[in-house]
Amino acid sequence: MTGPGGGKITAQSYATNSSAGVAQSPLDWGDKCFLCSSKINIDTPPVDSREFYVSPRTGKMMLCHSACVDLMNRSGGTPADFHRARQEQGKSSVEPTPEPEPVKEPVREQGAAWLHFEKLSDYNAYVVKHGTIEDHVKVTVGNQLLQAGE
Repeated sequence: MTGPGGGKITAQSYATNSSAGVAQSPLDWGDKCFLCSSKINIDTPPVDSREFYVSPRTGKMMLCHSACVDLMNRSGGTPADFHRARQEQGKSSVEPTPEPEPVKEPVREQGAAWLHFEKLSDYNAYVVKHGTIEDHVKVTVGNQLLQAGE
C-alpha cells in the first residue's frame, strides 16, 4: 500500500498531532498518595484501594488513596478543598513522615584501613558526610565487598 506521494505508509507518517512517549506502569507513579503524602500499600494484603487524580489544568495523573479522592470530591473537588477538609476534621493535611533511622558509624578494623557498614544507607550517609573514601581503604557493606583497598 502506498501513500499520497507514492511512499510506503507507516504509522508515524500518518500519526496525529501527538508525540510518541514511553509507556508508564502504575509503579512509575510511586507509592505515595498525592493528596495525603502517606504510603499506599500496593504489595502485601490487605492492599489499599487506590485511584488516580487527574489534574484539570495539566492532565497529569497522580496516584491517591480512594478515601482521599472521595473526601476531596465531597469537599469541593480540588486538592485545596481536601486539605481544608482534613484541617476541619482536626487532622493534619499531610501525614507526618517517620523519623529517619540514625546513621550508624562504620566499624573500623585494622586502624582506618577497613570500614565495615551494616547497611548501604549507612555507607551512603557516610560518603555524604565525609566525602569519598580513599582507594587504599577496604570497604564492606554487610557481607559484600565494595572496595578492595590495598
